[in-house]
Amino acid sequence: MNSLDTWIDEQHRDIMRNVPKGPNPHDLIVEHFKLEDWLEAESKRFAEHIKPVKARMEAIKQTLLAMAIEQKVDGFPTEAGTAYKSTIMNPSIESRETYLDFVLDNWEACGNEMLQLRAPNVDSVRNYMQDHDGDLPPGVKTANLVRMNIRRS
Repeated sequence: MNSLDTWIDEQHRDIMRNVPKGPNPHDLIVEHFKLEDWLEAESKRFAEHIKPVKARMEAIKQTLLAMAIEQKVDGFPTEAGTAYKSTIMNPSIESRETYLDFVLDNWEACGNEMLQLRAPNVDSVRNYMQDHDGDLPPGVKTANLVRMNIRRS
């Protein structure tokens, strides 16, 4: 047995040592749903409770923004704190083909920085793997997570 196997065995023993003795799966599932229902109800109640506070905070920000625009200033430094304007840009792709052509044509100048890749679609990777004897697409790796799900009957 190598050190990794030993470490895994020790971790498993530690986890199992902390598993409560006695409860059966039915009881644990019932408890899970009771906690889930309580948490959902309390979260809704709390969200309603703080709604006026959040609305007032947003109104304050909008009032300060209107004042800054009217006074042609970028912010208001005070002893209590500073309110300041910020501009947030949210670019989006209007034409995927046109954008990809531009990025590829200007790869050296700016294309490499402008082309952002995200993780591939899981179903597409699974389909590729089914069609290619379990091989992943080139340049792709996967990590699998095993978790326990609980659904209502």
